[in-house]
Amino acid sequence: MMHKRRMSTWLVLILILVMALSGSSGSYKSIMPQAPEMSGDSAPRSPDSGFTDSEDERKVISTGSLSLTVDNLNAAEEAVRRILTEQGGFIQQSYSNAIGSNQYWEFTLRIPSGRFEEAIAEFSALGKVRTIRTSEQDVTEEYLDLDARLRVLHQEEERLLELLKMAVTMDDFLKVEANLSRVRVSIEQTTGRMRFLDNRIDYATLTLTIQQEVGTVEPELKGFAGLGRRLGNAFRDGINLFVDLVAGTLVFVVSMLPILPILALVLYGLLLLLRRVRRKK
Repeated sequence: MMHKRRMSTWLVLILILVMALSGSSGSYKSIMPQAPEMSGDSAPRSPDSGFTDSEDERKVISTGSLSLTVDNLNAAEEAVRRILTEQGGFIQQSYSNAIGSNQYWEFTLRIPSGRFEEAIAEFSALGKVRTIRTSEQDVTEEYLDLDARLRVLHQEEERLLELLKMAVTMDDFLKVEANLSRVRVSIEQTTGRMRFLDNRIDYATLTLTIQQEVGTVEPELKGFAGLGRRLGNAFRDGINLFVDLVAGTLVFVVSMLPILPILALVLYGLLLLLRRVRRKK
């Protein structure tokens, strides 16, 4: 009887222990944070998966052209230079023509790409817009190809340098050196192309033409009006004419220097001939 009671007691204790363990595991399960269910599109990507924002990777070359007519050409030209300085750009090329009523400035401007649209808006406000055009060229694929090619070329250069150290005969040395020169030329060409693209990507190009509005050109002064200006212009034109004559004479003399010895010989021969003719007479 005592043995049966002990067995019953042990069985009860084992049942209580099992129930306690099962209850505690259930409580642990209930307080653990549940991971949200994610679809394939919303699953997080690891930092090493190679995923980056496509917008950050895009390499775009921006270009444009803008043509304006303005009331005051000189004031507009000064405003263009001021706006360009404020935007952090620079003038790559400029050309002006001020003959009669056909007065205009033509600029080739380089503007930071991030401020390209803002700069165009400021330039457009200087006068009446005649034509405007902008375009973008995506060079991402070419840039990535060049970058990958450059990495491969650098690896090949390192291997050739190791082989150059191990070269024993002069023939081996020359072969490795020739290949090394070829690889380095390719590296320079690839690097140069990437620098060119970087420059075009970082700075957009804008061709800007500002032209004097027809009817706003100051009339030519006659009579006593503007006499001082007219005298000053006449004096300047006279000096320019004199300088042109002197410069033309110098150019002519210099151009004749190579044939002066020949002319001297010809003249000398003619003089001898004339003397002989006179003696015979």
